[in-house]
Amino acid sequence: MATVQTSNYLPDIQHLLDIQGKDDAVALEVVCACCRQSKLDVSRSARYQKLGAERTVALPCGHVVGDRCVTRMFIRTPPPVACPICEYKMIYVPCGHFIAPALIPVNGNDPVRDRFPLTIPEGGNVPSACKECRWRTVQSKLRFVLVADCGLCRQRAELEMPYSEAEHEAHRAQHRAFGLKDTLAGIMELVWPDFVTRETGSSADKATADADRRQATLSLLVAMALSEVEDTVWYRTPARKPSGEVTRRNAAAVNSIEKSLLSWLMGARDDSRHTW
Repeated sequence: MATVQTSNYLPDIQHLLDIQGKDDAVALEVVCACCRQSKLDVSRSARYQKLGAERTVALPCGHVVGDRCVTRMFIRTPPPVACPICEYKMIYVPCGHFIAPALIPVNGNDPVRDRFPLTIPEGGNVPSACKECRWRTVQSKLRFVLVADCGLCRQRAELEMPYSEAEHEAHRAQHRAFGLKDTLAGIMELVWPDFVTRETGSSADKATADADRRQATLSLLVAMALSEVEDTVWYRTPARKPSGEVTRRNAAAVNSIEKSLLSWLMGARDDSRHTW
């Protein structure tokens, strides 16, 4: 007969899930780390309503809490909210905004441990800033790298230094080949930060697949940027102020790229993988 073990710590729950079905398996009972009474559901289906179990949210520190208790915590507790067990502060560093706890998915037939992010004790990580602050950084970087005129040539013009179209074309080509791509790669890391799950498949295969997906998306972003702003980025007569039409075209192109990036940042990838 299986031994009943109670836990509110996700790394231990993971271990107990892995050994279920073996000869010396245990029966797992998950309880809320806050009230220590509510039974929580970490099953692979939505049967929690029939079983009287409560939906589970996980904190980055690894402790799990019932959704009703965590709601009361965030309503009644002044920021920063801390884990009731280890006092891990639920704030992003360095932006200081609060980290929303992640709801463990219970709908569908996939094992939750294959789709849910690793907690910090398991080797996972929390992004360095919240989505809002990451988005502000994305906008700043994008607008800087896709300006309509060349800053170096503009400065030379302001200092009444002779303008060399050959020099401009040389560093414009270098910017497109390296500077632009490097900045867009940094933007992609802000939009899609590294994400590690507890997948049961080969971790090497997963890492390769993730790298391939990121590279393909980065290539799409580079192509999008070059297509949208080819006629405006680092305007071809940078010694003179870009015309109003050039400025408008550049702003429209940057806005179009921003909309795509924002949809990626807020889209299905985070929703389906339940990142912090």
